Amino acid sequence: MDTVLTLGEVAHLLKVHPSTIYRLLKQGLIPAFRIGADWRFNQDSLERWIREAEAGVGQHPVLVLSSHNTAELISETGASQDIASRLKSRTRSRRGV
Repeated sequence: MDTVLTLGEVAHLLKVHPSTIYRLLKQGLIPAFRIGADWRFNQDSLERWIREAEAGVGQHPVLVLSSHNTAELISETGASQDIASRLKSRTRSRRGV
């Protein structure tokens, strides 16, 4: 049987806060399944997801986190565009500038 991980274990494994995992779940970016109200992760699926992300396989979106903990998805084909200007314009619009 495959190893099943909890949300806390995945957060620890990826060295991120659990709220980051919830954000990835909400956006459908991380492979997972539910048992009742709890999220679970198949370790093999998670390791495959990490390898594919590292290798840049397919047209997976890139998650960019700004300094305001705002997530923005950018397709890999658009990732080479000026990401910094996107984040700056988003920051300016939040400040009302």
